[in-house]
Amino acid sequence: MKWINHTKRKMITTTLACLTAALLASPVVLAEQKLRGNAQGRQGPLTDGEVVVLDHQGQTLVSTHVDAHGSFELTIPHTDHYPVIVQVTPQSGSDKRPLKGYVVDDKTDSVTITPVSTRIVDIAMRVLGGLTKENLLIASKHGLATSFGGTSGVGSDEHAGH
Repeated sequence: MKWINHTKRKMITTTLACLTAALLASPVVLAEQKLRGNAQGRQGPLTDGEVVVLDHQGQTLVSTHVDAHGSFELTIPHTDHYPVIVQVTPQSGSDKRPLKGYVVDDKTDSVTITPVSTRIVDIAMRVLGGLTKENLLIASKHGLATSFGGTSGVGSDEHAGH
């Protein structure tokens, strides 16, 4: 019986050593995220614009350009920090202000960027204190309400410090 236990222990130890060596020798590939999107300005699709994905510190993760229909596809490199901002800056036309959207997690595979999504990102960042899932949820309620004629209440005393 001692022989079997000793043999099993030796096999387990050898197997673990081999697996550890294999894991250490092979590079760790972190998942990338495929994302497709569409950018719509007030006058229709943005047909000439640069798309930039920004992390929580404002650093560029990846960039590309929209096509003639305002669409784009890109691959976001692995990041541990979500949400991220997807920003489209028009390259032609009179209004060169960027439009913004957001991706809340690595499971999101599409984004639509519009003046409303821009308002939501701006409310989350400027009024509510940063780009978090919670702030985006609050901002989306207020951004949609004000886009359709309601009042937001964001920035009033009741929301101060949130």
